[in-house]
Amino acid sequence: MPTANFYENYSDENVVKKSLTNVLNSVNVRYKEPLTIDKPELTIDKAALWRKISSCNYFYLPDTKRYYFIDDLTIEHGFVRIKGRTDVISSFWNYIQNKQCYINRQENVNSKYIVDNEYPVYATRDISVHNIPCDFLTGNSFVLTVSGGV
Repeated sequence: MPTANFYENYSDENVVKKSLTNVLNSVNVRYKEPLTIDKPELTIDKAALWRKISSCNYFYLPDTKRYYFIDDLTIEHGFVRIKGRTDVISSFWNYIQNKQCYINRQENVNSKYIVDNEYPVYATRDISVHNIPCDFLTGNSFVLTVSGGV
């Protein structure tokens, strides 16, 4: 019979290393057929566990090797029904971590070195004048120009 581990998750959804508290281990579950791997629906036959499970918002299925957020928890007719959705970041972290990728776009932090057609660019000039003391040659002026700086 399939099993699941239930946790209390104290982290935001976009956090990789989640802060979890283990509540229940190896609880026997039944899958709603057909099993949808990214949005499973589970049934637990022991309604007595609902008090412990009701505090949980996260679970792991060893059969699918994925972590899930609990979206809905219902108690009906002596059964506990749980609807979940895949936590993609935690489930595939080892795969993501070992990839070498070129990040095409990041919505919060912009880089002047990466072309981003959705980032507003303005044609302005930044001119800075800095006085440099020239004690070694008196009476002469120097003009220093730097181009292409960021």
